[in-house]
Amino acid sequence: MTAVNGDPATRLWGQPGFRNLWIGLTASEFGSQLTRVAVPLVAVLALNASSEQVGLLAAATQLPYILVALVAGVFVDRLSPRRMLIGADLGRLVLLAVIPLMYATDLLGIGWLYVIAFATGTCTVLFDVASQANLPLIVHRDQLASGNGAMEASRSASTIAGPAAGGALVQVFTAPLAVAAGAVAYLVSVIAVWRTPTAGRTGGQPPTGGVIRQIREGIRVVFGNEVLRIMAIVAGVYNLFFAGYQTVNLLFLTRELNLSASAVGIVLGALGPGLLVGASVAAWLPRRIGYGPTILLTAIGANGVVQVMSLVHGNGVPSVVALVAVNLAFGGFGLSHAIVMRTIRQVMTPNEFQGRVAATNRFFAQGATPIGALLGGVLGGLIGFRSAQFVMTLGMLSVVVPLALSSLPRIGKDLSQVET
Repeated sequence: MTAVNGDPATRLWGQPGFRNLWIGLTASEFGSQLTRVAVPLVAVLALNASSEQVGLLAAATQLPYILVALVAGVFVDRLSPRRMLIGADLGRLVLLAVIPLMYATDLLGIGWLYVIAFATGTCTVLFDVASQANLPLIVHRDQLASGNGAMEASRSASTIAGPAAGGALVQVFTAPLAVAAGAVAYLVSVIAVWRTPTAGRTGGQPPTGGVIRQIREGIRVVFGNEVLRIMAIVAGVYNLFFAGYQTVNLLFLTRELNLSASAVGIVLGALGPGLLVGASVAAWLPRRIGYGPTILLTAIGANGVVQVMSLVHGNGVPSVVALVAVNLAFGGFGLSHAIVMRTIRQVMTPNEFQGRVAATNRFFAQGATPIGALLGGVLGGLIGFRSAQFVMTLGMLSVVVPLALSSLPRIGKDLSQVET
């Protein structure tokens, strides 16, 4: 793909392929966020599920990231990412449509909900990997940061609007019927992505050999390249400590600071606007100071400001304001960092390996989260919520060291100079 003159972001929105892909991914993410609330409420309100059963339902949704992600990368590279996007959302559409039908005919039980949650989670993994592999095929590399920023802005907005819509629909129409609204969102996604120009597979020649061999090839590409290797390691380490932080942070806010439920909602909700800000500057900042410096600046900013969280005492207005400010900054710096890292990874990855490299990165990142969540809970019980939270945030900040020691900070403003 040849670069053309003009501002990358302006040219990006002038491309029908990108516009349709953006509409599809926005609708899909909205449906995912809506059903993330509606499906557990089906278990709680319609099936009277216990807390253990709700926990198993959540685990069934996340398990495919560990079991399926690497295989998903193989199929994305073998087939057209566009077809994978359409197939994944068709799958989620059908699976979600089954829930109200089974409930209406008294066939829905918690066991079936586990199966549907796992299958839906598998489709989500396929969609996630395919979306990351598809973008580099339809836009030029100097547009990737703007494209990823636009996608993440939609994801952030959906994180705010989707759960709210899901709760409102459950209140008005009951949980099983609210799930059907998620199916409609996936239908919109299928239609929009279908209208996206065919980009073909991620490479010129189809991958050869069995699935295991192709998975190994993807892992070899990641760990054979210093930048891709550092990114995968940092993703695993960061998500290990971030999962622990998420676990203990809620306990810190409610039991250590004794915040009310509404105050906790305000504090956690501040992440949403922060994410929107981060998505909006993720393409602008690297053009001013370079991609490498942006990575370091945002990593230090996000994981430095979150240290303040453990210094807050009391549950008055000043404390809540401080916590809100921390989450705003954390969300902004954090998402900018993630977008720039993804953009560099896409540029440095040969097209025929886009799916497998994205899947390998997701595998290391998501595979660490159960361990981190358990670690946070155990430390909270042993040393207290404030201390455990501080340990987790120090762990998050530690990723600055390998980033600073790698060649990443030397990447400048022009990604066309980056070698694959």
